[in-house]
Amino acid sequence: MGRTPATNSTGLSFDIDRPRGIYRPGDIISGHIMLDTNADVHIGNVSVSFWARSKVKMLQSAGQSVPVHRGRTLFFHTTETLYEGQYTHKAGSSGWPFHFVVPAQADPTCLSGQKSKGNGYFRSTEGNQFDLTLPPTMYHFRNGPANNECFVEYVLEARVTEAEDLHRTRSPKVNKSTYPIVFHPSSTPKPIEEYNLLTKNQLFSITTMRLLPQYTGTMLRIRDRARSIFRPRSMPRFSFILTVQSPTIIQLFHPDPIPFLISVTLDPSSENRNIAEPYPEIVLRSLKVDLRSWVGYRADQYSELTWASTPIHACNMLNQVLAPTEDGGAPLNIGTLYNFRLGNAILGSQADSQLYPTFTSYDIVRKYLLT
Repeated sequence: MGRTPATNSTGLSFDIDRPRGIYRPGDIISGHIMLDTNADVHIGNVSVSFWARSKVKMLQSAGQSVPVHRGRTLFFHTTETLYEGQYTHKAGSSGWPFHFVVPAQADPTCLSGQKSKGNGYFRSTEGNQFDLTLPPTMYHFRNGPANNECFVEYVLEARVTEAEDLHRTRSPKVNKSTYPIVFHPSSTPKPIEEYNLLTKNQLFSITTMRLLPQYTGTMLRIRDRARSIFRPRSMPRFSFILTVQSPTIIQLFHPDPIPFLISVTLDPSSENRNIAEPYPEIVLRSLKVDLRSWVGYRADQYSELTWASTPIHACNMLNQVLAPTEDGGAPLNIGTLYNFRLGNAILGSQADSQLYPTFTSYDIVRKYLLT
């Protein structure tokens, strides 16, 4: 199994008007199907198709055998007949114009004949209610003993068929050329302003004699260390809550850095014992932010969910002071401070070679999480 490559049959090719790197719903794909030959060719039909599908291949180890499971979903298939009849193409070059509008939704008639049960990850084709949202072009390959593979592709396909009854001993010959395109669903026309921040709180409690001013920068004596065992209630303790707010929606080419907010609040449910104000400073020494990508796919009754982490920012030599307050105060946006951007992501190692938009389909799902 493999993605459809860009191929030109003998003398048959695409001449695309103003080709784009990425096509979106409503865009026009137009051009000519070109036929260039050194001899006369008898033509009965010239057609061009535009179709989209997803395919999955999974290998399941079962003792000495390795059965292969395959799945596919056809989203749409549109064909234009550019010529039909009896025509002799003279040696040289000829062209037939074509025109497609990139659809915004899948064709329900293509989905109705496919059986896909929904679960917590995938869409379902059960019943009469289909989710017709088209997924983006994507490719995922899991290298290992299984070598599982899945992809979504959008392809233009040109066919030139010989005239009927030209040969009595064989069927008419068909020349075929293919031209894959990259499709992405419509994105927000302007930079997003709402990131739907996800808030996570973590409680930290520090119990040590070093919280007292007289022990700052000194070695603790054996008596001081034993105090934590025999008189734990007399030990100084400092408790605080670290709050991190990270976005659940991110935009690849957003002009601003990814917001990543940090604040420190004194723990209201715990008494900070035996220490006086001002409270100790909390210093951020290291920082690591990853984009975790999740890819799920299924074939027949088998499914698998894999993940990989893509580094966005890492630094082990920070000296960022976080001042604890009773109400948390104004959070510190370390995303702006240290320029967090998806463009900084290190791709091609454990993760895929490029970032694809989030989507859920009938046999493939793709999601991301900042960690």
